[in-house]
Amino acid sequence: MKTQKFNTEEVLLKIKRYCAYQERCTSEVKNKLKLWGLSDKETLEIINELTESQYIDNLRYATLFASGRMRLKGWGKQKIIYALRAKQVDEKHIQEAISKLDTTTYKVNLEKQAKKWMRTQTITNSYEQKQKLVRYLLNKGYEYADIQEFLKHHTKQ
Repeated sequence: MKTQKFNTEEVLLKIKRYCAYQERCTSEVKNKLKLWGLSDKETLEIINELTESQYIDNLRYATLFASGRMRLKGWGKQKIIYALRAKQVDEKHIQEAISKLDTTTYKVNLEKQAKKWMRTQTITNSYEQKQKLVRYLLNKGYEYADIQEFLKHHTKQ
């Protein structure tokens, strides 16, 4: 990919617009600045300035990312944690964002995901259906204990 060269004032203006358009984490901004051909020193200076002027806030990013992925995509806590780690968000910010998730909404989402999956299945063997449902929900990032609690209350046996 071709890198572009800009002067520092242009870069600062462009990156502020980039951050104002949508919530960004530090690693996304670093990647964008690297793409534009800035040195490590320039990147660090710009990131410090953006952090001071609150264009970048990793805690705010993690909180919004977690709540959005849970509500809109139906992700469980584990999948959200892995996604935030992939974006190099600090572990304490991740844990704080996860702790702010609404447990009622989380359980409703788990139930909604499970029922959606069950509607599409034609498996008649209840044991096989349970196993596949558990795998599906684990893949969506839900914790095994939450899945077991759901199964205990919502299945016959």
